[in-house]
Amino acid sequence: MLKLITKTTLKEKNTANNNSAQVITFGCRLNKAESQQIENLLQKTKLTKKTIVINSCAVTNEAERQLGQKIRQIHRREPEAQIMITGCAAQTNEEKYKNMKGVVKVIGNDKKLMQKSYYAKNTSIIKNDPTTKLLAPILQKNPQSRFILPIQQGCDHRCTFCIIPYARGKSRSMKISTACDAIKKVVDNGINEVVLSGIDIASWGEDLDKKPKLGDMVQAILHNIPELSQLRLSSIDGAALDQKLKEILQSEKKLMPHIHLSLQAGDNMILKRMRRRHSREQAINLCNELIEKRKNIALGADIIAGFPTEDERMFINTINMIKEARLNFLHIFPFSPRRFTPAARMPQVEREIVRKRANILRSLADKTHSQFLQLQHNSIGEFLIETLCDDNSAIARSIHNVRTRIKPHHKSKHAMKKGALVTAQILPTKMQQDARSLVAQLT
Repeated sequence: MLKLITKTTLKEKNTANNNSAQVITFGCRLNKAESQQIENLLQKTKLTKKTIVINSCAVTNEAERQLGQKIRQIHRREPEAQIMITGCAAQTNEEKYKNMKGVVKVIGNDKKLMQKSYYAKNTSIIKNDPTTKLLAPILQKNPQSRFILPIQQGCDHRCTFCIIPYARGKSRSMKISTACDAIKKVVDNGINEVVLSGIDIASWGEDLDKKPKLGDMVQAILHNIPELSQLRLSSIDGAALDQKLKEILQSEKKLMPHIHLSLQAGDNMILKRMRRRHSREQAINLCNELIEKRKNIALGADIIAGFPTEDERMFINTINMIKEARLNFLHIFPFSPRRFTPAARMPQVEREIVRKRANILRSLADKTHSQFLQLQHNSIGEFLIETLCDDNSAIARSIHNVRTRIKPHHKSKHAMKKGALVTAQILPTKMQQDARSLVAQLT
């Protein structure tokens, strides 16, 4: 299920009545990164009343249902607040959100990172083509535990189920020098982990001179900024994974051993109808190659349950692909027909069957994830602190991006502070709170 991922309240220092601005984020890491930039813009904007900006997601119908629910909830609770909607749902469904009670402005993806968008009087700032120049990131004065850097925007592919190209426009890439400059600044400011994000980061570089590959970007970052402790990749299309990146993954420990692939299905006919660029066999071979190159790597994937025309045999092929590819971090999405997409016009699978198949895949996901976590018991590794708790413990992320509770140790010399990297030993299953997280103790 898609969830609200962040909510930040900012106090406006330049207004006499101390009005505040709040940013609420739904969706992907790219949205989260953009919301951090919106927060910075709002801190510099003089507001006449309380303002709530919702950075929305449109990847599924459920995402938009949750968005509508959140808007109505806010308006009931704070009828005087002015609500502004931006993001992919705003871009693709402008009229719906412009006419909701409490909403004063709808801002397109191409305008969301411009300060004037939030104080301009017009109620709708949308253009049909959201493609815009990829801007250098606005760096936070008080950075979080990690820095998410959008190195790519948009998508030139047209998967039959996906509405995002209509919301994000054509693919465009950040130059290597721009990325390195931004990363150098945040590393100098104490950041230990950087996440490279985008809509289709495997296509990074195709619009630049000499058409560099993602491996070239990663190599340049690691070479030019040796002080960077950890570099992580967001979701990536395995069909475009370049050879240099595979080699770096094998040899460079600073590149985190966690790859999340956009696979979507494990049946060749369904993949063809999705207009994906890989086959079932290519997906399995790629995963096994990555496992051979980087021992103890965590491999994740997005999987859609109940894509139009999917029958029982096709569904079983997806289950078998997950097992053969040794995937252990699965994100399961029940198929959701989106406006404008070819898949919405294909023969649909009954919703009850879609739900059942999604539940079967989620059970498999829990099982494979739990098995992977059990392999980590008693191992010692580095963890990035995200949140400090009242009981002197902390919430952190492992190198595999697993949520981990870090317990203090009276003999440990490690400082438990947000954004710090600490070394800890993972405790056995009996010490765990749930099947999808870990507990570790400082060494």
